[in-house]
Amino acid sequence: MMKRFLVWTLALFLGIGAGSAAAQQPGDTAPNTRPQSSSGPDQGVAELGLYNAWVTGVGADVLAYLRLENTTSVGYTLISADLSGGTLIAPVAAVITEAVLLPAGAAVALTADGQTVRFAEAAGALATAQSVTLTLTFAGTNGATLVQTIGALVTDSAPEPPLIVLNPYAQVAPTETLLVIPGLEVTAEATPEAGESTPPALALYATLANRTIPTPNLINASVDFDAVAEIRESYVTEGGRIASRAIPFIPVPIGAQLLMRPNGYFVYLGGMTDAPAPGDSFVVTLIFDDGNEIAVPFVLRAPAN
Repeated sequence: MMKRFLVWTLALFLGIGAGSAAAQQPGDTAPNTRPQSSSGPDQGVAELGLYNAWVTGVGADVLAYLRLENTTSVGYTLISADLSGGTLIAPVAAVITEAVLLPAGAAVALTADGQTVRFAEAAGALATAQSVTLTLTFAGTNGATLVQTIGALVTDSAPEPPLIVLNPYAQVAPTETLLVIPGLEVTAEATPEAGESTPPALALYATLANRTIPTPNLINASVDFDAVAEIRESYVTEGGRIASRAIPFIPVPIGAQLLMRPNGYFVYLGGMTDAPAPGDSFVVTLIFDDGNEIAVPFVLRAPAN
């Protein structure tokens, strides 16, 4: 009884609740306490919404297109862009001939019929690549500089997914973490011995925005390398640890957003014999129960300090 009291005390302390805008609870099995997903990327760090990024070769050059949404109170201007991946040995800087302005609260589309970002003499790098990485640097009206990365599909036409997938990225999958709260005693549990190795595993995070279709459920994912994919949610164990468990699906209600964040919902890739390197992009196909499949390039971020 005391053990369960401690878990609920931890839950109240952390503000634990559902980690997304989803209306259903697919993982309702005891103990049913979930760490709250942050409403912004990575615990409140300001980011622009980037999605539908793609690149194509035109002659010897590479043209990059994407959509940007600024939900912050700061205006931004794109001041530089780098292309990496494919067969490139070093990143290639873009030639930006026209300023890309993104006022606070505005949305901008870089399309084949309008503004674009050009990388000169880089088309050869796309020969065998499924995706590449774009690193975009923005200057804010507040004097700050914002740097974001996004994976871009290598394709000849603009992707038109049924759902918007904002700011997709991957990180090394979390392991169980002991919650340490002053004045509150929790039960210690066994942890791996020092030096004990485990197969590499990744956690995939993004914001899925459903603006047009009846509620689909995210049920699976696939990649073109050896890996086992699972849909997972984070929760607090009776021993006072943040852990994760597989669940059958996550709903994405129409008119809502699904936040896949650290300590919330995420897609797990395990059983890999060889993981991508930090900065690499790789394509993940998100699979829904309504038959839709969305190819999304994820960029592997370096572990946080």
